[in-house]
Amino acid sequence: MGLFDTFRVKDEKIELHTPAVYAGMLVRGVFSFATTSTVPIRAIRVKLSGRERTHIQQSSGSGKSRRTHHYYGTTILHKELFTISGDAKLTPSDSSSELPAGEYAIPFEFYLPHGLPSSGRASQGANYAIVEYQVKGYIDIPNGPDPKARAALQVLSTMPVGQYMTRGIGGTAEPITATIHCCCCSKGSVTFNASSDKNIVSLDRPDPVTVTVTIDNSLGEEPVNSITVAFENRTTFTAAAHKRCAILRMSSLRHEIVVPKGQKQSVTVVVPTLASPAEASAIHPSMVGKLIQSQWVVATELDIPYASDPIIAFPIVVTPRLDETNQAPPLDWSHNNYPELSKGQLKEYAYLVPPAMENFARGLELAPRVTGGAPPAPYGGRIACGQGGAAYAAPVAVGGGLY
Repeated sequence: MGLFDTFRVKDEKIELHTPAVYAGMLVRGVFSFATTSTVPIRAIRVKLSGRERTHIQQSSGSGKSRRTHHYYGTTILHKELFTISGDAKLTPSDSSSELPAGEYAIPFEFYLPHGLPSSGRASQGANYAIVEYQVKGYIDIPNGPDPKARAALQVLSTMPVGQYMTRGIGGTAEPITATIHCCCCSKGSVTFNASSDKNIVSLDRPDPVTVTVTIDNSLGEEPVNSITVAFENRTTFTAAAHKRCAILRMSSLRHEIVVPKGQKQSVTVVVPTLASPAEASAIHPSMVGKLIQSQWVVATELDIPYASDPIIAFPIVVTPRLDETNQAPPLDWSHNNYPELSKGQLKEYAYLVPPAMENFARGLELAPRVTGGAPPAPYGGRIACGQGGAAYAAPVAVGGGLY
């Protein structure tokens, strides 16, 4: 029993209808497996989960005493568990049913709520920060390992189009004054500031950002030779109280300009947000989580001889896609608003059957496809969807099956 029962289950597989979905949409797929003979089971379940995951590597000591330390962090962002058949998680029992030999293909659906952060990855050497989602199907076998299958899911957040239309507000940075030194002697100072024509960029319409830079070199004794405007990501992440920052520069434009000493000048630079549409898949959108903060900025740098080149930056919000229906709730990047969930058992709401949506298939078949004879109840039924967006009907015994 137990271990040997596990070996009787084979070919476990999760197949998703689409490997990438937007928040607020359905996650659909099929959990399939085969049994070589009758297997006692407690339940068949499918789980959708998302998490922040970080890793920081740090060395200490030297020579033979040098050690490398690895620190990890994990936060659960989202979790839903659907018990297709058998004991519910909240009402476990010691009873079990027998699953006959055959091939099984069980469809499932989850509703992915709005407001979840997008999948993404940022790295700095061996250090990394990941937001990832997966669907797992497994068979709960008494006194033995549970056969399981996993499939990665890419999630993209959405922004209501009404919020996007405020992008014309633009971003404005505080002016910065840089003191110029040469051989420990003061060479005056230069003051500059920068502003943009927008503060929101959507990856499904990646418009360039127009930046206006004002340079005041009236107190400087050296000319400003050029300015460089870059669109870059700065992801800060923590693991076990250790912190790292990864910087990814997506585009950069150098503008040759000479601002002689004692003069002022303004210049406008148009910097692309994406060099090509293919780069959108490599972008980690804006987010503020418990372990990961992904911030996009437009950074402007002056090239001044004999001085540390000053840099001024202001944030640009990057969202993967616009919700043209304007039904999605506004996104907020000012603080972490994702619930912190624990590993293991969750509260009752996490185990409810996902609510039906208008475009759910009516009468979704959950009966396995069996080649070794029709299985007895509770495997021979289906769960009926509600009408007009109502909740799923709870399965009840009708004529020896579940409907």
